[in-house]
Amino acid sequence: MRHPLYALSLAVLLLSPAACAHSADSPTAAASQGPQANPLKVAETKAALRDLWLGHIFSIRTVAVATMDKNASAREAAEKGVVVNAQQIAGSIEPFYGKPASDKLFTLLAGHYGAIRDHLDATAAGNSAQQDLQSSSSPRTRLTFRSS
Repeated sequence: MRHPLYALSLAVLLLSPAACAHSADSPTAAASQGPQANPLKVAETKAALRDLWLGHIFSIRTVAVATMDKNASAREAAEKGVVVNAQQIAGSIEPFYGKPASDKLFTLLAGHYGAIRDHLDATAAGNSAQQDLQSSSSPRTRLTFRSS
């Protein structure tokens, strides 16, 4: 039952470059804007965001592997990594959109992780009914982990 996790990871990995694309890259946007952004800084920002989102994928994957291996201490350590990564991702938008947007993104990432964790726990327990329930439930935005 690892197929949904692989599919989600693959989808995020494939869509990450598109999510990091910037409208300033289009010629029509460049013509209508005033001063141009520094191409080096744009490239550095894209690389940093890409690395943060790849870290998101890999940190959640590490939790999944530890859970399926029934290694509680590794899972606990990996979950701390998920929190740190979520804080980094949320913090990366703060200079552009402010603290409220950063806090909201952290909350959304927490809800995303909570849904994954619930499905993962059902998978590890072999509870297909709970897996189906988790897969079909509406998106949640509850805060499921604490920032340190």
